[in-house]
Amino acid sequence: ISRDGEEIGRYSLEKDQVLRFEEDEDYNIVEIKDGVVRVTEASCKNQICVHSAPISKEKPGMIACLPNKLIVEIQE
Repeated sequence: ISRDGEEIGRYSLEKDQVLRFEEDEDYNIVEIKDGVVRVTEASCKNQICVHSAPISKEKPGMIACLPNKLIVEIQE
């Protein structure tokens, strides 16, 4: 997971967890469950990240919240 081009954390897909990333008034909540990653909540107005398809090792990709400058992606 990165914000504004800088990595802010790496998390295992093996461990179910809910993560909150905040910067100033902006936030995103990322859920890792059963090897699947999704953004469940965000402070941005357009909510594209929340409505993006979940990603996993089987269905890799990227979830982007451009207003909050957050990128979620699966890496080996």
